[in-house]
Order: sequence, then structure tokens, then C-alpha cells
Amino acid sequence: MKKIEFFEANYDYVVWAVETLNQWTEKYNLFKTTCYEEMKNSCETDGISEEIWKDWYREWQSIRFCIEKKLQPVIDRDFRNHITMINEDEISVAQQIIAELVVYRNAVDNFYREERKGIYQNLISQENGFFRDKTESESRLYKLTADFQNALQSIIFNCAKAEDRIFILNCLNDISDIHINEMIEFIFCNNSNKNTGNMTSKFAELKNKNYEIYLSDNKSYNEEQAKREKKFNELLDEIRNGLN
Repeated sequence: MKKIEFFEANYDYVVWAVETLNQWTEKYNLFKTTCYEEMKNSCETDGISEEIWKDWYREWQSIRFCIEKKLQPVIDRDFRNHITMINEDEISVAQQIIAELVVYRNAVDNFYREERKGIYQNLISQENGFFRDKTESESRLYKLTADFQNALQSIIFNCAKAEDRIFILNCLNDISDIHINEMIEFIFCNNSNKNTGNMTSKFAELKNKNYEIYLSDNKSYNEEQAKREKKFNELLDEIRNGLN
């Protein structure tokens, strides 16, 4: 009876969770099939080699998989330990977070479907075009990630309990590390000069973040996020200047 009563009390949330999980599963299946074939056919039509477009799809899949992994923990957290808000809303914290994840996921999909090939075509013919293409694409992707993290701020700072704010940060903030890791690997694999170690160390430093100390101050948290985005782009500019 307790289980029945619990289900009845949380019926709307359970229905939403099941529908959301089904929708995301369907979207991911489309990504693994339709989106793959679309990228393959589009690139082959324009003479872009299999090695190049498969590397783009690998990057795309890494970001998508990272986003997908956030869905279940967020739903479970709000279901088992309801996240209370300072200013209560009809929409739960989990629903708000997942709505922002959908916006971010769609922005990433649009980038790879509509922009990635064009960046390559515009830059690859230039001197050191391979490096210019990579820095430009990672700069745009990081901007999408920064937009997502900025959108989370109002949700995070509306949580009444510090432990819920910490949970959201720990659960979601590693998304930005994808681009940092991508640049570290790219530099290590494609640049063998004496500055390689120096640049990889600079990017690695960006992963040493401790946003928890800013949890009581929305303004400070926002400033720290902005500083991190600025530093990432400064390092990309440093690479571009080296190419020049």
C-alpha cells in the first residue's frame, strides 16, 4: 500500500520521467542512425575524406554521450530527494535542468549538422588550416557550453539547499571539460615542438575548478564562469598566433 500511495502521490512526475526517457532514447537512436548517414552523405558529396568526417562524428558522439549521462541522475535526485526551491515553481528543478539540456543538445546537433563542414571548407585551404579549423570549431562549441552553464545559474541559485546546488554542479560542470580534453589530445597528437607540454599544461589548469566556494554568490559564480571562458579562448588565440 505504501508503494501504491507513493506512486499516486508522484504520478505526474513519474509519467513525465518515463516520457522524457523514451523521447531521449528515440532521439539518441536517430543520432546513431539518421544523423550519421546524413553527415556521411553530405561529406562524401563534397569530397571530404572518411577520416575527417568520422573524426567529427566521434567528437559529436562524445558530447552527446556526456549529455545523455546527465539525464538519469538528475531525474533520480529530484524524485528520491525532492529539490526544494527558494521561489517555488510548478516546474520541478529536474524538469528545468532537462529543458536546458535539450536546448544545449539541440545547439550541439545544429552545429555539427549545419556549421561544422563549412568551417572546415573555409579554413582548410589556408596555411596551417588543419589547426585553424580545430581552434575555430572548439571555440564555437565552448560558447555553446558556456551558454548552457549560464542558463543553469538561475536554477542553481534558486535551490534552497547547498547540497542540491553542489549536486547540480558536480553532475553538470564536467561537460565543459570535453572541449579542454579535446584540445589537450589534439595538441599532443599533432604538435611535437617544445611548446606542446606548455600548452597542454595551460589547458589542463582550466580543469582545476572549485565552483563550490561561489555557491552563496550568484555574481561571483558568474564572474568565475566568464573568466574560464575567456581563458579558454585566450589559449586558442595563443595557438592561432603561433601559427601566424
